[in-house]
Amino acid sequence: MLEARDRIGGRLHTVELNSSPGTVVDLGASWIHGIGPGVIGDETNSWAGQMNPVYRFAMENGIKTVRTWGEASKDVTLECFIKDGSSKMPLKLWNLLDQIKDFVEDESNFKCNTEENFGDVVRKKFWGSQSLNAEDRFVSDFLMKMIFCENEGADPDCLSAKYIGQDSLFRGDEHIFEGGYSKIADCLAKGLSIDLNQEI
Repeated sequence: MLEARDRIGGRLHTVELNSSPGTVVDLGASWIHGIGPGVIGDETNSWAGQMNPVYRFAMENGIKTVRTWGEASKDVTLECFIKDGSSKMPLKLWNLLDQIKDFVEDESNFKCNTEENFGDVVRKKFWGSQSLNAEDRFVSDFLMKMIFCENEGADPDCLSAKYIGQDSLFRGDEHIFEGGYSKIADCLAKGLSIDLNQEI
Protein backbone atom coordinates (compact mmCIF):
# COMPACT_ATOMS: atom_id res chain seq x y z
CA MET A 1 0.00 0.00 0.00
CA LEU A 2 1.33 3.45 -0.97
CA GLU A 3 0.89 6.53 1.21
CA ALA A 4 1.86 9.99 -0.06
CA ARG A 5 2.35 11.47 3.40
CA ASP A 6 4.96 10.67 6.01
CA ARG A 7 2.27 9.12 8.21
CA ILE A 8 -0.87 7.05 7.88
CA GLY A 9 -4.37 8.16 8.75
CA GLY A 10 -5.18 11.02 6.39
CA ARG A 11 -7.68 13.24 8.22
CA LEU A 12 -7.06 11.20 11.38
CA HIS A 13 -4.07 13.00 12.86
CA THR A 14 -3.21 12.69 16.54
CA VAL A 15 -0.07 14.38 17.92
CA GLU A 16 1.62 14.41 21.31
CA LEU A 17 2.22 17.78 22.93
CA ASN A 18 5.92 18.60 23.37
CA SER A 19 5.10 20.59 26.49
CA SER A 20 3.21 17.71 28.07
CA PRO A 21 4.53 14.25 27.18
CA GLY A 22 1.77 11.66 27.14
CA THR A 23 -0.89 14.26 26.37
CA VAL A 24 -2.32 13.98 22.87
CA VAL A 25 -4.56 16.22 20.79
CA ASP A 26 -6.45 15.48 17.57
CA LEU A 27 -5.70 17.90 14.73
CA GLY A 28 -8.23 16.24 12.44
CA ALA A 29 -11.29 14.16 13.26
CA SER A 30 -12.06 14.19 16.98
CA TRP A 31 -15.55 13.00 17.88
CA ILE A 32 -17.80 10.05 17.30
CA HIS A 33 -20.98 12.08 16.81
CA GLY A 34 -23.47 9.64 18.27
CA ILE A 35 -22.34 6.14 19.25
CA GLY A 36 -25.72 4.74 18.26
CA PRO A 37 -28.13 3.30 17.65
CA GLY A 38 -28.85 4.56 14.16
CA VAL A 39 -32.17 6.26 13.55
CA ILE A 40 -34.98 3.84 12.72
CA GLY A 41 -37.32 4.98 9.97
CA ASP A 42 -34.65 6.98 8.15
CA GLU A 43 -34.64 5.54 4.64
CA THR A 44 -31.07 6.73 4.04
CA ASN A 45 -29.73 5.00 7.15
CA SER A 46 -28.66 1.42 6.52
CA TRP A 47 -27.41 1.38 10.12
CA ALA A 48 -30.85 1.90 11.65
CA GLY A 49 -31.03 0.27 15.08
CA GLN A 50 -27.30 -0.56 15.11
CA MET A 51 -24.36 1.01 16.88
CA ASN A 52 -22.09 3.46 15.07
CA PRO A 53 -19.55 1.29 13.15
CA VAL A 54 -16.60 3.42 14.34
CA TYR A 55 -17.62 3.00 17.96
CA ARG A 56 -18.29 -0.71 17.46
CA PHE A 57 -14.85 -1.18 15.84
CA ALA A 58 -13.23 0.62 18.77
CA MET A 59 -14.98 -1.60 21.32
CA GLU A 60 -14.11 -4.77 19.42
CA ASN A 61 -10.44 -3.81 19.35
CA GLY A 62 -10.05 -2.49 22.89
CA ILE A 63 -9.68 1.16 21.85
CA LYS A 64 -10.86 3.29 24.77
CA THR A 65 -13.31 6.13 24.24
CA VAL A 66 -14.52 8.82 26.63
CA ARG A 67 -18.04 10.25 26.78
CA THR A 68 -18.00 14.01 26.34
CA TRP A 69 -21.71 14.81 26.54
CA GLY A 70 -25.04 13.10 26.29
CA GLU A 71 -27.58 13.06 23.51
CA ALA A 72 -29.85 15.53 25.25
CA SER A 73 -26.88 17.87 25.89
CA LYS A 74 -28.65 19.28 28.93
CA ASP A 75 -25.28 19.64 30.63
CA VAL A 76 -23.87 21.80 27.82
CA THR A 77 -24.89 25.38 27.15
CA LEU A 78 -23.73 27.42 24.17
CA GLU A 79 -23.46 31.09 25.04
CA CYS A 80 -22.48 33.76 22.53
CA PHE A 81 -21.66 37.39 23.17
CA ILE A 82 -21.54 40.39 20.88
CA LYS A 83 -18.05 41.73 20.11
CA ASP A 84 -17.97 44.14 23.08
CA GLY A 85 -18.27 41.14 25.38
CA SER A 86 -20.90 42.74 27.54
CA SER A 87 -24.23 41.75 26.03
CA LYS A 88 -25.59 38.37 25.08
CA MET A 89 -26.72 37.70 21.55
CA PRO A 90 -30.29 38.92 20.90
CA LEU A 91 -33.01 36.34 21.36
CA LYS A 92 -34.26 36.90 17.81
CA LEU A 93 -30.98 35.50 16.43
CA TRP A 94 -31.28 32.35 18.56
CA ASN A 95 -34.85 32.00 17.30
CA LEU A 96 -33.60 32.40 13.74
CA LEU A 97 -31.07 29.60 14.26
CA ASP A 98 -33.83 27.35 15.61
CA GLN A 99 -35.85 28.05 12.47
CA ILE A 100 -32.86 27.16 10.30
CA LYS A 101 -32.35 23.88 12.19
CA ASP A 102 -36.03 22.98 11.76
CA PHE A 103 -35.77 23.83 8.07
CA VAL A 104 -32.74 21.56 7.65
CA GLU A 105 -34.31 18.65 9.53
CA ASP A 106 -37.20 18.58 7.04
CA GLU A 107 -35.52 16.87 4.08
CA SER A 108 -38.39 17.80 1.76
CA ASN A 109 -36.99 21.33 1.70
CA PHE A 110 -33.90 20.10 -0.15
CA LYS A 111 -35.34 17.58 -2.60
CA CYS A 112 -34.66 19.77 -5.58
CA ASN A 113 -32.36 19.75 -8.56
CA THR A 114 -30.16 22.65 -7.60
CA GLU A 115 -26.50 23.48 -7.88
CA GLU A 116 -26.81 26.02 -5.09
CA ASN A 117 -24.77 25.62 -1.95
CA PHE A 118 -26.42 25.17 1.42
CA GLY A 119 -25.34 28.56 2.77
CA ASP A 120 -26.95 30.49 -0.08
CA VAL A 121 -30.21 28.52 0.17
CA VAL A 122 -30.51 29.34 3.88
CA ARG A 123 -29.72 33.02 3.36
CA LYS A 124 -32.34 33.35 0.60
CA LYS A 125 -34.91 31.58 2.75
CA PHE A 126 -34.38 33.49 6.00
CA TRP A 127 -32.29 36.62 5.67
CA GLY A 128 -34.84 38.44 3.51
CA SER A 129 -37.76 37.59 5.78
CA GLN A 130 -36.05 38.87 8.93
CA SER A 131 -35.48 42.43 10.09
CA LEU A 132 -31.73 41.97 10.38
CA ASN A 133 -29.19 44.74 10.30
CA ALA A 134 -25.66 44.20 8.99
CA GLU A 135 -24.30 43.05 12.36
CA ASP A 136 -27.23 40.66 12.90
CA ARG A 137 -26.55 39.08 9.53
CA PHE A 138 -22.85 38.79 10.29
CA VAL A 139 -23.47 37.11 13.66
CA SER A 140 -26.16 34.81 12.23
CA ASP A 141 -23.88 33.80 9.38
CA PHE A 142 -21.04 33.10 11.80
CA LEU A 143 -23.23 30.93 14.03
CA MET A 144 -24.69 29.03 11.08
CA LYS A 145 -21.19 28.26 9.85
CA MET A 146 -19.96 27.31 13.32
CA ILE A 147 -22.86 24.91 13.96
CA PHE A 148 -22.97 23.28 10.54
CA CYS A 149 -19.18 23.10 10.15
CA GLU A 150 -19.12 21.09 13.37
CA ASN A 151 -21.78 18.69 12.10
CA GLU A 152 -20.83 18.41 8.44
CA GLY A 153 -17.08 19.03 8.53
CA ALA A 154 -17.24 21.78 5.89
CA ASP A 155 -18.30 25.38 5.40
CA PRO A 156 -22.03 25.65 4.46
CA ASP A 157 -20.95 27.52 1.32
CA CYS A 158 -19.08 24.38 0.24
CA LEU A 159 -21.96 21.97 0.87
CA SER A 160 -24.49 20.97 -1.78
CA ALA A 161 -28.02 22.00 -0.82
CA LYS A 162 -29.31 19.02 -2.76
CA TYR A 163 -27.56 16.44 -0.60
CA ILE A 164 -27.57 18.08 2.84
CA GLY A 165 -28.85 15.73 5.53
CA GLN A 166 -28.54 12.63 3.34
CA ASP A 167 -25.94 10.91 5.53
CA SER A 168 -26.75 8.25 8.11
CA LEU A 169 -27.71 9.60 11.52
CA PHE A 170 -26.74 8.09 14.84
CA ARG A 171 -28.28 8.94 18.18
CA GLY A 172 -26.63 8.42 21.53
CA ASP A 173 -23.80 10.00 23.49
CA GLU A 174 -20.84 11.65 21.81
CA HIS A 175 -17.39 10.20 22.48
CA ILE A 176 -13.75 11.04 21.84
CA PHE A 177 -10.79 8.66 21.89
CA GLU A 178 -8.68 8.52 25.05
CA GLY A 179 -5.50 8.08 23.03
CA GLY A 180 -6.60 10.01 19.94
CA TYR A 181 -8.56 9.09 16.82
CA SER A 182 -5.41 7.81 15.13
CA LYS A 183 -5.78 4.67 17.23
CA ILE A 184 -8.37 3.61 14.67
CA ALA A 185 -5.96 4.07 11.75
CA ASP A 186 -3.17 2.30 13.63
CA CYS A 187 -5.43 -0.68 14.29
CA LEU A 188 -6.58 -0.88 10.67
CA ALA A 189 -2.96 -0.71 9.47
CA LYS A 190 -1.80 -3.73 11.46
CA GLY A 191 -0.35 -6.39 9.19
CA LEU A 192 -0.30 -4.13 6.14
CA SER A 193 2.83 -3.24 4.19
CA ILE A 194 2.69 0.55 3.83
CA ASP A 195 5.30 2.63 2.02
CA LEU A 196 5.24 6.24 3.20
CA ASN A 197 6.24 9.33 1.21
CA GLN A 198 5.15 7.72 -2.04
CA GLU A 199 3.66 10.44 -4.21
CA ILE A 200 1.92 9.21 -7.35
